[in-house]
Amino acid sequence: GYRRYGMPVQNQGLQHYVNLVGLAVAANSPRPNIPYRFVVVQSDVQNAFACPGGIIFVTSALVKTMNSEAQLAGILAHEVGHVAHRHALKSIQRAQFFTGVGQITAATMKGDKGAQFESMIGDLQNVLFDKGLDQNMEYEADATAMETAYRTGYNPAGLMETLQALHRIEASTPNKKGSWFSTHPPLSSRIAKNQAQMKKYPDAAALATVPDRFKAN
Repeated sequence: GYRRYGMPVQNQGLQHYVNLVGLAVAANSPRPNIPYRFVVVQSDVQNAFACPGGIIFVTSALVKTMNSEAQLAGILAHEVGHVAHRHALKSIQRAQFFTGVGQITAATMKGDKGAQFESMIGDLQNVLFDKGLDQNMEYEADATAMETAYRTGYNPAGLMETLQALHRIEASTPNKKGSWFSTHPPLSSRIAKNQAQMKKYPDAAALATVPDRFKAN
């Protein structure tokens, strides 16, 4: 993933913190037993990306748009949601990169199949990076993210707040290639769906947002 995204940010404190928040939400996600790993990468494009297998990249520019731990948790829970629903794998299978490879399992990663898999991951990244996932997958990951954040004790409005911040940025930089604006459904439609889902969480305002700990990193 590094060749598309830039290298991991050289800030161990930040990387550790993002992993703590990510692992907390992952534990409350639909597939908590995957060995998730979270990496903040140096990039001026706001994006986040989940690879099959549970490695999740978040760009430094996206982290800079946030101002609370609940917002970070919402975005990480969104990416965890993609992994939990196997969205990337479904996309690759749909693109038929995996004809002949069959179901992807841990065994698939070894030997010749492993090499085959490596080359396909390049194709996968190009597809996901340039085109993004099916928009219903994005809506599903958003809904799952809010539920996951809520179950972890965070105010589930965090995801929506980050989307609103991105919406403001998008107004000044439309169609930025490789960003969420070019690969995701319209932010306005996602925000509206998030707002509708907030009705499920009447106690949201009493839940954690943790702005101070976020800013300390």
